[in-house]
Amino acid sequence: MSVVRSVVAAIDGNYARLVPRSRFYLRRTQLEFVRREVRLGSTFAIEAFEGAFAAFHAQYSLPPDRGVCAPDVFARVAEIFAGTAAAAHQHSTRVMFEGVPIVVGIVAPGTIVFEGNVDETKMGDW
Repeated sequence: MSVVRSVVAAIDGNYARLVPRSRFYLRRTQLEFVRREVRLGSTFAIEAFEGAFAAFHAQYSLPPDRGVCAPDVFARVAEIFAGTAAAAHQHSTRVMFEGVPIVVGIVAPGTIVFEGNVDETKMGDW
């Protein structure tokens, strides 16, 4: 073993003794991007929206990072949560549901897509 390798090994060994094991062996978790697409229609009830949200939460054991919906669904979401459908057409409207932003995007009419990043070890049984 060369002198350089032995010095490096000694430094690494000392570092391992000084730093607690939980911090020394940091495990990088791999997050998986997931999407759950639900067809609600443009005249859905609040229970249907809450059910779709709860289904994502039940499947992945955490709430989604955001909800992306079609313009017709966003108008209905704004009507339910912001008070008026006209709020969907205002640039400053930020619709949130249980702390999750709901935004408008290019998806099929009548559809909402819940998206998130999930750690494999923490997600539900699927």
